[in-house]
Amino acid sequence: MAARGMDEKSRAKRRAALEELRTRTAAPVDAAARRGVLRAPQAFVLDAGDSIVDPTSDGSPINPYAAGKPWAWVLEWKQDGWGAFVVAERGHAFGFLAWYRPLVVCAQPADRPTLRDLLQPSFLWRAPRAGALTARHAANMQFASAGRVALDPAKVIAAFGSCTSSRSSAVDDISIANHLEARELAELRKTRIREPAVAALADRVVDA
Repeated sequence: MAARGMDEKSRAKRRAALEELRTRTAAPVDAAARRGVLRAPQAFVLDAGDSIVDPTSDGSPINPYAAGKPWAWVLEWKQDGWGAFVVAERGHAFGFLAWYRPLVVCAQPADRPTLRDLLQPSFLWRAPRAGALTARHAANMQFASAGRVALDPAKVIAAFGSCTSSRSSAVDDISIANHLEARELAELRKTRIREPAVAALADRVVDA
């Protein structure tokens, strides 16, 4: 390093950093500090057919990672409407990691919608990627039940296509929160969201 122009002070800092790295890599692994290994499938937080409403601000749900933090951008979040989704499918990737596929309403009603409201044919619905969800995130986002609907899995696939993102979303722990924007379809299209959308959910996917 001296031949390359590094001064003695910088070389000393480099030696110290390398020595620290050597010490850390040579140290035995602390078994207590290891990440826990799942010994049973993750418990489901929601069931297929669950209809959920959640508070939104300009179409954005509560960020579950930042809920309750005193940060300026968190404090600027003010509820001015509601989002809603129905759980179309749920499952376990590799038999352990829970995932959920939501059908999300393309609107932000000012008043909290009922299930009867949501099943009106005027609403458009989209099917974003599947996502992970913990009980803590559900609480942080203030999920509330609007009821349950009996979905026909074959009709869901016919209307929205098969779910192809469940495994990657579960493995990478991609939260369902990333897919719950409550906005009009035209506005969503401006943000490169291209999921299929259909109207009249009750007619298209509900089990008659």
